[in-house]
Amino acid sequence: MKVVKDLNNCLCKIENFFNSAALVVVLIVITAQIVFRYVLTSPLIWSEEFSRYLYVWIAWIGCAFCTGTRSNITVPIFFDNLPKTVKSILTVVGNLVILVMFGYLLYFSAQYAVSQLAFAASTMQISRFWMFVALPVGIALTMIQLVLDTILFVWENRKGAVEE
Repeated sequence: MKVVKDLNNCLCKIENFFNSAALVVVLIVITAQIVFRYVLTSPLIWSEEFSRYLYVWIAWIGCAFCTGTRSNITVPIFFDNLPKTVKSILTVVGNLVILVMFGYLLYFSAQYAVSQLAFAASTMQISRFWMFVALPVGIALTMIQLVLDTILFVWENRKGAVEE
């Protein structure tokens, strides 16, 4: 299981680095936009669109990161009062349902991203594909993190059951 944990940690570090760097870039671009607009009276026409594209990437890579670190939103008032066996079953079944749903989303989001290859962004004049490909990339990373998390969860609970 060390390999699975190491892979999970490596993916989380890469995702965290990407999102941190992307947020710094957004901060720099938006700050430059403010300076250019109000100080130099010559706004950067591409900055808002670029920041929006980057925010989409940040959101989807962040989804994978949260899955890998088990920091997704939960409702503990209900879940914490269940017996350990029921919690384990619900966690694994829930992860499998999410995997199926994300597999469905992955297929259609990839199709949609490819369909945007011919269309250019309004101000940056790059393909809209580069914004929409964030969905299948983020979904695929989330699915990988979910599989790793499920393997670790089953292993941790199996190990805990053997020790008790």
